[in-house]
Amino acid sequence: MKLAGYQAIAAAIRERIVSGGYTPREKIPSIRQFASAFRCNKLTVRRAFDLLSRDNLIENRVGSGSYVRFPEIMASPAAVFDFRTDYLHPGLFPYGQIQALINQLFEDQRDQALAPAEGDPGLIRVLSRHYQLPANHMMVISGTRQGFDVVAKVFRATLLVAMLLDDPTNPGAISLFKASHLVTLRKDGPDLDHLHEILQAPIRLFCTMPTVHNFTGIAYSLEKRAVSRLARKHDFFIIEDDCLSEFRQPQIPRPIDLCPERTVYVKSLSQVTVSGIRLLLLVVPEGLLKKFLFAKFSSDIASFGMMQRCMRELFGRDRRGTICPGYRPSSTIARPN
Repeated sequence: MKLAGYQAIAAAIRERIVSGGYTPREKIPSIRQFASAFRCNKLTVRRAFDLLSRDNLIENRVGSGSYVRFPEIMASPAAVFDFRTDYLHPGLFPYGQIQALINQLFEDQRDQALAPAEGDPGLIRVLSRHYQLPANHMMVISGTRQGFDVVAKVFRATLLVAMLLDDPTNPGAISLFKASHLVTLRKDGPDLDHLHEILQAPIRLFCTMPTVHNFTGIAYSLEKRAVSRLARKHDFFIIEDDCLSEFRQPQIPRPIDLCPERTVYVKSLSQVTVSGIRLLLLVVPEGLLKKFLFAKFSSDIASFGMMQRCMRELFGRDRRGTICPGYRPSSTIARPN
């Protein structure tokens, strides 16, 4: 089947992107330049650009031009991966459902933009069921950076010498904690011999990503989950940084399951929804919730309540928008077409 003029232009540009001729974040020629190259009018090229934009291959920046969004792997002789493109494909985000949820929430709950400091109670209940976590030790805060900041405030340790991090690990944790101790990662988790050596020093906190590590993709083996026993033996707390547990093997327990009294569970909702959500689930050991709430309150009084309610409705429904068993929505929100 012969392609229409604008479709043929879009196909040519798409092929250039996929083959690496245009790399991620690179500015592509202007509509005028393409019109001249393809010997057509600018309106035809504009339609081609619109088609590529709908396919999430390019994005237009007002006053600047159009830039490549994908593919995510940059062409490089050393096969270097560009971690700046570490985000979900926009096509995976349920825009229609979110729009319907927010529109209805503004109609039903326009006077409830704020939530309690610990987070919206309905969202906490939904997340507790969804991730199988204790609701009575849970709070919602504004993103991973604030989560790490609250942890630092609560423990008030000299984190430079009392903090241990995975190597590699979350850049936010590196910049905030500036830890002097790093444990080497193997294919199935930390090098236990190296870890035992480090634990001869007075370690207070160990920040780790045991489930689908955000840089390497590794997950702790059952043997390496022995870190939980070491936390009890050496009197330190584990900060379990979880951003992609949706892809974990459910039969392998998490540190929060094995050692809840020594684990601070940090679960970002940004990686599985969209980065602008800026909501984080925090589960803390029993007896520390008040300290964490006070530290959170000193950073900001409350996270955006309307977005919390939107996430409550989203997590309380399945992919088709059907209400999940046990969830009672606060409003009658129509399923998007």
